[in-house]
Amino acid sequence: MRDGTLLLALTGGGTAWIIHLGAAYTLIALGCPRRWPALGLQLAGLTLACAMAAVATGVVALRRRRHLRDSANPGPGAETRRLLLGVGGLLAGLFALLVISGGVTALAWPPCHGIAIGGRP
Repeated sequence: MRDGTLLLALTGGGTAWIIHLGAAYTLIALGCPRRWPALGLQLAGLTLACAMAAVATGVVALRRRRHLRDSANPGPGAETRRLLLGVGGLLAGLFALLVISGGVTALAWPPCHGIAIGGRP
């Protein structure tokens, strides 16, 4: 498979999760000391975008897997690619759930409550 779908399927969801973690921590570290009024809305938007990216990765993986299954001449190693694409789809779903749980946690509790980042609590 030379189109990169397999690589995207296996790494896309994890990449979305890592981006969500880093960007959420950065937003909280910058927004809490400055008392940004829309910090919760920004975290919700970030969570939604990263969760959609992880889900889209899973959809691409599962569609490619179905295409390989329905293909008349899938070529050598098709079963291995189908297995890996299925695993990639499951991983993307898992990472989408992790992104959503991280975003819900940040929205359920006030992100700046009791945090003394860069100044007084």
